[in-house]
Amino acid sequence: MRVFTPPNTHRARIIRFADADTVLLLIEGLFGSWQEKYVRLKGIESWELNGPDSDKAIAARNELNRLLENRLCYVHLASHGRDLYDRLRGRVTVGESDLATELVKRGLAWHCSASESRAAHKAQPPAVPQQKEIVCAAP
Repeated sequence: MRVFTPPNTHRARIIRFADADTVLLLIEGLFGSWQEKYVRLKGIESWELNGPDSDKAIAARNELNRLLENRLCYVHLASHGRDLYDRLRGRVTVGESDLATELVKRGLAWHCSASESRAAHKAQPPAVPQQKEIVCAAP
């Protein structure tokens, strides 16, 4: 039996994190086809791999890959297309947990608006809370 999912929501599997706010997913499409797509998590920002805090970016990415690689999830894609780097934009849930919210709780990302996100590559990140364990319900 197939579970009802809202429009623009697809089953997916986490392949790996490019950084703490971008994830490569294997997304289920029509007729059981699957495609690899980069998804930029909506509503958060994190350190850049080529930025002044690249050590934090690498540590965050490695931790996320260790915890969540190959996990099943759902991705709700934004209806307004792709970002500057041709990534899809959306929200990812693992079990009952919103991934972006969990990253903020853990101190691996911080909330931001779309306009703040565009400017964030030039600015220093705000202070984030000390890292905590990610708690995601098993699929």
